Amino acid sequence: MTATAGLAQMTGPGLGVVCADFDGDGWPDIFVANDGKPNRLWINQKGKAFKEEAVFRGLAFNNMGQAQAGMGVALGDADGDGLFDVFVTHLTDETNTLWRQKPRGSFRDSTLGANLAETKSRGTGFGTVFGDFDCDGRLDLAVVNGRVYLGEPRNEAALGPFWARFAETNRVWAGEGDGRFQERTSAEVAFAGAGAVARGLIAADVDNDGWLDLIVTNVAGPAKLYRNVAPRNGHWLSVRVWDPKLRREAYGATVAVHAGGKKWTRWVNPGQGYLCSQDSRAHFGLGSVDRIDSVEIDWPDGSREQFRDVSAGRPLRVDEAMTLSRGEGTKLP
Repeated sequence: MTATAGLAQMTGPGLGVVCADFDGDGWPDIFVANDGKPNRLWINQKGKAFKEEAVFRGLAFNNMGQAQAGMGVALGDADGDGLFDVFVTHLTDETNTLWRQKPRGSFRDSTLGANLAETKSRGTGFGTVFGDFDCDGRLDLAVVNGRVYLGEPRNEAALGPFWARFAETNRVWAGEGDGRFQERTSAEVAFAGAGAVARGLIAADVDNDGWLDLIVTNVAGPAKLYRNVAPRNGHWLSVRVWDPKLRREAYGATVAVHAGGKKWTRWVNPGQGYLCSQDSRAHFGLGSVDRIDSVEIDWPDGSREQFRDVSAGRPLRVDEAMTLSRGEGTKLP
């Protein structure tokens, strides 16, 4: 169906790809991060075909009108406005780019204002994820790096003389909740210290304690699991949405949590990052909030349900058609 759907009209050296509703019409679109060429955003024409609109919607180039070497892609609400923003990793001599969405369906390069352009060190980013790693209610950001050109050797004892010339350190930023970030790479010695040739990055609550752990795949080395040992100062909620008819997770659903006068939004979309799949559960850091007013789910079929009076600090499984572990939902128009 590629040619019939219009996707064969333009070629490109695509590396990162993510499917999500970029224009808010309820149909999943396709974003492709290209390596050194303009990115593509294929807008779904209600299941009949796709139309390329990356330039029109602001995602083709950075704010200098340049096409960069796109690799990994992450979606997340960096500024808390209920719309997902787009983060793409690039080469060492470029900057990774954050496009903030506002209004719905339109994106603007906000890298400089987000404090993501100025940094002590850069890297060739591949895998990347948004996640609230300290459960303070604000999305954080992580990137794993590994050069594709020769550089100064790093961690030669572990990698050997050849691969050490491609090694770089990984990076972490703490979110401030308003679209800005503060780099804390130097504080994450285990994850970002020695240097490696990293590619894939997965955020997953591996031990089911409510705190996101990180898994990294590496060239010339084993995959590594980094357990989250951040101070337990915040509350959390983990939501698994399930389609009982198809007997699988409801990929494409949107989960919103309302609590303490705030709203947090997550998109059930594990196909992000670079050459890997994320934890399919929607994870929420809630900060000091320990009681949730409601959990609202927009299902892929267009229906919406709301679940009230939910406790924080536990995993939930929600089945479509008003079933929730310990409670019932309300079908909304």
